[in-house]
Amino acid sequence: MLKHGEHRKSAIKRLEEDPNARYLLVTSAALNDPVSYLGVRHAGTWPAASKVPQKIATAGTNIAGRLAIIGGEDDERLKTDIKTLLLERLRVPRACWEDCLVVLREAAWDRMGGLDDGLWTRASKPSKSSPSTRAT
Repeated sequence: MLKHGEHRKSAIKRLEEDPNARYLLVTSAALNDPVSYLGVRHAGTWPAASKVPQKIATAGTNIAGRLAIIGGEDDERLKTDIKTLLLERLRVPRACWEDCLVVLREAAWDRMGGLDDGLWTRASKPSKSSPSTRAT
């Protein structure tokens, strides 16, 4: 997982190059050992570095505590989690959260496609393509 990356830098390379970088993987897969120790329920929650298995912690320099996985996340649960995050944590007005979800989904597709080298930054701009042209 950490070393994967053909069209963009691998997670391990980015984590080693930027000591402030963090990685959150959201997957529908169940988490088994040793990655189960990286499991969290909510975005923005990070496992303690001391709980990260040695095999993962030693995969790169100082990466323990900067990796997390939300496992078992189906589409409905993901949408609910994003809605809650937008409304409660980011204080998006209730009337606007669905529009924000569309823009967020489009930005995620863009990053997976290599836009901005796959990085999320405050300067990132959504692409001009319509979200309706993408598979969801």
